[in-house]
Amino acid sequence: MSIKLNVFELNRIKKICEEVGTDYFELDQTDNSGIGRILTLTYDTEIADLSAKVTIEVSGVEEW
Repeated sequence: MSIKLNVFELNRIKKICEEVGTDYFELDQTDNSGIGRILTLTYDTEIADLSAKVTIEVSGVEEW
């Protein structure tokens, strides 16, 4: 599956990665609403010494 990104999304992804301190992440694109798409970034981290996955919306309904 390919994901189309624009410069806004690339810059937002870079900012998120720098702020949370991650070098590796997964991108997921959901386009089942029929109107637009939602792009999310998920990364692995630790919270209170427990493994966790954090998902952040990169772009969504504001781009429709």
